Amino acid sequence: MRCIKTEDGDDPCQMYQLMSDSEGTPIAEIAIFRLPEGGRAVAGATVTVPLETSLTDQLSMQVDGGSLRRYPFAFCNQIGCYSRIGFIAAEVNEFKRGNTAELNIVPALAPNQNVRVLMSLAGFTAAYDKTSITDR
Repeated sequence: MRCIKTEDGDDPCQMYQLMSDSEGTPIAEIAIFRLPEGGRAVAGATVTVPLETSLTDQLSMQVDGGSLRRYPFAFCNQIGCYSRIGFIAAEVNEFKRGNTAELNIVPALAPNQNVRVLMSLAGFTAAYDKTSITDR
Protein backbone atom coordinates (compact mmCIF):
# COMPACT_ATOMS: atom_id res chain seq x y z
CA MET A 1 0.00 0.00 0.00
CA ARG A 2 1.12 3.52 -0.75
CA CYS A 3 -0.70 6.32 1.00
CA ILE A 4 -0.44 10.10 0.77
CA LYS A 5 -0.57 11.85 4.14
CA THR A 6 -3.13 14.65 4.26
CA GLU A 7 -3.88 17.28 6.89
CA ASP A 8 -7.40 15.98 7.49
CA GLY A 9 -6.16 12.42 8.10
CA ASP A 10 -8.19 10.99 5.19
CA ASP A 11 -5.07 9.59 3.54
CA PRO A 12 -5.76 8.24 0.01
CA CYS A 13 -4.12 4.85 -0.57
CA GLN A 14 -3.29 2.75 -3.63
CA MET A 15 -2.05 -0.80 -4.00
CA TYR A 16 1.49 -0.93 -5.38
CA GLN A 17 3.74 -3.71 -6.58
CA LEU A 18 7.18 -3.69 -8.22
CA MET A 19 7.62 -6.72 -10.49
CA SER A 20 10.97 -8.23 -11.50
CA ASP A 21 12.05 -10.66 -14.18
CA SER A 22 13.39 -14.16 -13.45
CA GLU A 23 16.84 -12.68 -12.74
CA GLY A 24 15.51 -10.20 -10.16
CA THR A 25 15.76 -7.11 -12.38
CA PRO A 26 12.86 -4.69 -11.77
CA ILE A 27 10.81 -4.57 -14.98
CA ALA A 28 7.37 -3.13 -14.26
CA GLU A 29 5.35 -1.51 -11.51
CA ILE A 30 1.62 -1.31 -11.00
CA ALA A 31 -0.57 0.95 -8.88
CA ILE A 32 -4.22 -0.08 -8.44
CA PHE A 33 -6.89 2.21 -7.02
CA ARG A 34 -10.67 2.41 -6.72
CA LEU A 35 -12.65 4.66 -9.05
CA PRO A 36 -15.77 6.68 -8.15
CA GLU A 37 -19.06 4.80 -8.38
CA GLY A 38 -21.26 5.24 -11.43
CA GLY A 39 -18.80 4.32 -14.16
CA ARG A 40 -18.33 0.98 -15.86
CA ALA A 41 -14.82 0.59 -14.42
CA VAL A 42 -14.69 0.15 -10.64
CA ALA A 43 -10.90 0.22 -10.33
CA GLY A 44 -8.06 1.75 -12.24
CA ALA A 45 -4.41 0.89 -12.63
CA THR A 46 -1.30 2.55 -13.92
CA VAL A 47 1.36 0.16 -15.18
CA THR A 48 4.86 1.51 -15.82
CA VAL A 49 7.31 -0.39 -18.03
CA PRO A 50 10.79 0.48 -19.34
CA LEU A 51 11.49 2.81 -22.23
CA GLU A 52 12.17 0.95 -25.48
CA THR A 53 9.12 -1.25 -24.94
CA SER A 54 7.26 -1.97 -28.17
CA LEU A 55 4.15 0.18 -27.81
CA THR A 56 2.33 -1.39 -30.74
CA ASP A 57 2.51 -4.84 -29.14
CA GLN A 58 0.66 -3.46 -26.09
CA LEU A 59 0.73 -4.77 -22.53
CA SER A 60 -0.88 -8.16 -22.06
CA MET A 61 -2.16 -9.58 -18.78
CA GLN A 62 -3.79 -12.79 -17.65
CA VAL A 63 -4.75 -14.15 -14.23
CA ASP A 64 -3.85 -17.76 -13.43
CA GLY A 65 -3.59 -18.67 -17.13
CA GLY A 66 -7.12 -17.37 -17.87
CA SER A 67 -8.25 -15.00 -20.61
CA LEU A 68 -5.50 -12.86 -22.11
CA ARG A 69 -6.31 -9.16 -22.13
CA ARG A 70 -4.39 -6.46 -23.98
CA TYR A 71 -4.05 -2.85 -22.91
CA PRO A 72 -2.63 0.03 -24.95
CA PHE A 73 0.11 2.31 -23.74
CA ALA A 74 -0.97 5.91 -23.13
CA PHE A 75 2.36 7.75 -23.15
CA CYS A 76 6.08 7.59 -22.34
CA ASN A 77 8.33 10.01 -20.49
CA GLN A 78 11.91 9.89 -19.21
CA ILE A 79 10.90 7.36 -16.51
CA GLY A 80 9.13 4.80 -18.71
CA CYS A 81 5.98 3.99 -20.67
CA TYR A 82 2.56 3.95 -19.08
CA SER A 83 -0.61 1.97 -19.59
CA ARG A 84 -3.71 3.36 -17.88
CA ILE A 85 -6.25 0.61 -17.33
CA GLY A 86 -9.86 0.50 -16.15
CA PHE A 87 -11.02 -2.75 -14.54
CA ILE A 88 -14.68 -3.76 -14.41
CA ALA A 89 -16.03 -5.56 -11.34
CA ALA A 90 -15.57 -9.01 -12.95
CA GLU A 91 -11.86 -8.30 -13.50
CA VAL A 92 -11.40 -7.13 -9.90
CA ASN A 93 -13.14 -10.30 -8.72
CA GLU A 94 -10.76 -12.34 -10.89
CA PHE A 95 -7.83 -10.68 -9.08
CA LYS A 96 -9.47 -11.42 -5.72
CA ARG A 97 -9.82 -15.13 -6.56
CA GLY A 98 -6.47 -15.43 -8.31
CA ASN A 99 -2.97 -16.33 -7.23
CA THR A 100 -0.85 -14.67 -9.90
CA ALA A 101 -1.29 -12.23 -12.78
CA GLU A 102 1.20 -12.52 -15.61
CA LEU A 103 2.14 -9.33 -17.45
CA ASN A 104 3.95 -9.46 -20.78
CA ILE A 105 5.74 -6.78 -22.76
CA VAL A 106 7.82 -6.90 -25.94
CA PRO A 107 11.17 -5.07 -26.16
CA ALA A 108 11.30 -2.71 -29.16
CA LEU A 109 14.88 -3.78 -29.92
CA ALA A 110 14.02 -7.50 -29.70
CA PRO A 111 10.52 -7.83 -31.17
CA ASN A 112 10.75 -11.64 -31.23
CA GLN A 113 11.17 -11.78 -27.44
CA ASN A 114 8.58 -11.58 -24.71
CA VAL A 115 9.37 -10.25 -21.23
CA ARG A 116 7.17 -11.91 -18.61
CA VAL A 117 6.72 -10.66 -15.06
CA LEU A 118 4.45 -12.02 -12.37
CA MET A 119 2.24 -9.98 -10.07
CA SER A 120 1.40 -11.74 -6.83
CA LEU A 121 -2.27 -11.57 -5.92
CA ALA A 122 -1.72 -12.83 -2.37
CA GLY A 123 -3.54 -10.42 -0.07
CA PHE A 124 -5.23 -8.64 -2.98
CA THR A 125 -8.71 -8.61 -1.40
CA ALA A 126 -7.53 -7.18 1.94
CA ALA A 127 -5.39 -4.54 0.23
CA TYR A 128 -8.12 -3.61 -2.26
CA ASP A 129 -10.58 -3.10 0.59
CA LYS A 130 -8.13 -0.53 2.06
CA THR A 131 -7.68 1.48 -1.15
CA SER A 132 -9.28 4.87 -1.51
CA ILE A 133 -11.54 6.13 -4.25
CA THR A 134 -9.49 8.26 -6.62
CA ASP A 135 -10.73 10.80 -9.16
CA ARG A 136 -8.47 10.04 -12.13
